[in-house]
Amino acid sequence: MKSISKIITVLLLSAAGFFFGGCSSSALLSDWDNNQIYIDGIQNDWGKSIKLADNGKFGVGFKNNEKNLFILFAASDREIIFKTLIMGMTIWLEPEDGEKIGIKFPLSNREELRRAMPQLNSDRNNIDEALRIEQLLNSKGDFSIVNEDDFTRYLFSVSNSVGFKIAAGFSMGQFVYELQVPLAYNRNSEIVVDAVPGQMMNVTIQTNKFEMADRDSGSRPGMNNPGMQPGGRGMDGQRSAGKGRNPVPKNKMEPLEYEVLIQLANNKI
Repeated sequence: MKSISKIITVLLLSAAGFFFGGCSSSALLSDWDNNQIYIDGIQNDWGKSIKLADNGKFGVGFKNNEKNLFILFAASDREIIFKTLIMGMTIWLEPEDGEKIGIKFPLSNREELRRAMPQLNSDRNNIDEALRIEQLLNSKGDFSIVNEDDFTRYLFSVSNSVGFKIAAGFSMGQFVYELQVPLAYNRNSEIVVDAVPGQMMNVTIQTNKFEMADRDSGSRPGMNNPGMQPGGRGMDGQRSAGKGRNPVPKNKMEPLEYEVLIQLANNKI
């Protein structure tokens, strides 16, 4: 009898390792959505579904129904907000039995990063900073869908009609990003994530890496940047940020990364 118990224990542990292997966080149960979530960049309709992460620096939320998965990312930390808006963010979705994809929004913009360096260095919060965030938000009109190799498969406007919906807003000092992702049962969407209620999905939320070639190197501006022309000017004629000009501490450019295994809610259980 004891040997049978040991075998069952080993099998259970092996199954747990299969589902949770490589994931740094415990499984999180997504909440069921009764058509309450509206993608508008405002978190009022999320209620208690928001969970704090990274010592309260940001919050995340996951809800789903039969057709869609809804993801919320909210932050009031100034460094995280600027990293997200300027360096760009990717939300990776890896279904239990489906293809891994990434949704990139906002898309990164190197010229915006150059202009925003003073804000990243400053310790002050003021109305100019809030205005800058609003300006960055207003400039974000596209998102892309990439495969697991980070190769772009689709590029859409946020006002698209393919089933994915994205909205971001800034109010009362808080940045809110909402995403709607069509699931396998969504017959109205051209593109879906191959997952259904009750299944597991690995989710990674990360800001993109800062890869401006001349930030810490001694090379001349544009030497390792294919978008630069001789003389340190970009293809748009703008001069690049050379070494020593508005330097940003390395720790402020480290990408944010949050990984969690979620189980999609199933209202039939």
